[in-house]
Amino acid sequence: MIFILDTTALLSWLIPPGTNITCPQVLEEVKNDFTYTVIEGYISSGKIQVEKPDEKYVTEAENIAKDTGDYIKLSEPDICIIALALKYHRKEKVTVVTDDYAIQNILRKNGIKFQSYYRKIKEDTDWIIVCSYCGKIYPP
Repeated sequence: MIFILDTTALLSWLIPPGTNITCPQVLEEVKNDFTYTVIEGYISSGKIQVEKPDEKYVTEAENIAKDTGDYIKLSEPDICIIALALKYHRKEKVTVVTDDYAIQNILRKNGIKFQSYYRKIKEDTDWIIVCSYCGKIYPP
């Protein structure tokens, strides 16, 4: 089993048993020096692998996020997590560990399993943009 780790997993130090992968952009979100030292220990011991996703998966992740309307809510690390999930989902069983609602929404709509530690979406959402002045509705 492959686990793709978002910042939630790293900050909580709850590393699941199995192959754990994250991306460099997620590591940059860890601001606490002690926590970063613990994560470096996981990396040097081989319990977490750091991988930059291929550009084709990043582009695919961005396009999917634009289709659901979640794109404006995502950071670069979020896109990288989704890109890694897309890559490994086609090859093996993968679970993304995240508490991010936008990531969860995208994963659920694409049949990719996720696990949350503290908060989980209740239903799928397709976002639309509505002009607050005139009420015109725009696609995501």
